[in-house]
Amino acid sequence: MEPKGKCNSEFCRGITAQCRFSLVNEKSTADSIKQVVEISELPKIHNSSKPLHHQRFRIAVAACPNACTMPQIKDIGIIANLMPTAIGLNCDGCGKCESICREQAVTVCNGKAQLISENCVGCGQCVSLCPQKAIRSDGLKFRILAGGRMGRHPKWAKEICVTDSSSAAAEVGRLLERFE
Repeated sequence: MEPKGKCNSEFCRGITAQCRFSLVNEKSTADSIKQVVEISELPKIHNSSKPLHHQRFRIAVAACPNACTMPQIKDIGIIANLMPTAIGLNCDGCGKCESICREQAVTVCNGKAQLISENCVGCGQCVSLCPQKAIRSDGLKFRILAGGRMGRHPKWAKEICVTDSSSAAAEVGRLLERFE
């Protein structure tokens, strides 16, 4: 279906909990972002009521840091992540976190898990699958990116900020105001 407006918003299937990697448990965050986009005064790039595909403003939201590249090549991209911050004393060294981490960001040494933060992408699987609930985090965050594009001169979007779910829609709104 061809978008009718001046904005093309894409939300990954994880937003509606249809993906096992999704970090977004509440639909309200996605709904808030959608609402901000709908009420914004997006750039008046084209005078016609049906702008060409390449003239539309593009926004993509990913419910995990796998991101499926969409947020990195859009005007605004939003990527959910859950970074582990510490290992609690109740860690029993079972190794489940080490075996689930595809980035080798968690290792078990001397009967206790250890974080290797420079390897972590923020998928949150170690946090959610720890049977002892020993891996702590600061909660769900959203990376807000801007300026990505494809075409003849492609470029990756740059990270603008990292925010929590209660502020994600407001940050997107502030970015949209810059484009007006």
